[in-house]
Amino acid sequence: KYNLVSFEIAPEFAILDPRLPMTMPKEVARNSGLDVLVHGIEAYTTTAATPFSDAMAIKAIKLVYKWLPLSVQGDEEARENVHYAATMAGIAFLNARLGLCHSLSHKASWIAPHGLLNAIFLPYVMEFNMKSEYARKRYAEIARELGFNTAQELIEAIKEFNEMLGVPKLSEIVSEDEFIAKLDEMSEKAYHDPLINFNPVEPNVEEIKELYKRAFYGE
Repeated sequence: KYNLVSFEIAPEFAILDPRLPMTMPKEVARNSGLDVLVHGIEAYTTTAATPFSDAMAIKAIKLVYKWLPLSVQGDEEARENVHYAATMAGIAFLNARLGLCHSLSHKASWIAPHGLLNAIFLPYVMEFNMKSEYARKRYAEIARELGFNTAQELIEAIKEFNEMLGVPKLSEIVSEDEFIAKLDEMSEKAYHDPLINFNPVEPNVEEIKELYKRAFYGE
């Protein structure tokens, strides 16, 4: 997956019509909503985050964490709120960029939908980033906004959120043979993904490979 960004293809206006997300199947609502959560968390913890992107990211995180479970069930108010959260998270990451989780999912896009992959990789990336004092501080700030106390509690909450929404293990959606056959290529390409530059911890290729393996084997 590659991003194409240009003022030539940017719209003049964006209309947030809450009737549109009502047409989404449950699985699409779940996967796209999980992507919103990752957008918010990564935008809040990149090295390019600002107070302005922070405000949008935090609001998006709180909205999607509260409303996504109901949105998956088709609740109209919930889908409207996740719709707003998606836009806020988009504004946040367009200013603050994204991080390692997106680098991993971009290069694994042959496996599953983008938002689902982001949800699978997120807890492992957060654990990897915990070696950074900056990341620990930022995760703890998010945790407190959601009613928790520490960065580690946030990671556990994300794992429980994934489980509640039926997010599968990576090993449940791709065979081990296929995964191992592409592991080196994915790891090398993820290392060269430009979003790596905004992650609070800069990984090497071997660390990326280990993250992919941890996500696959559920370690």
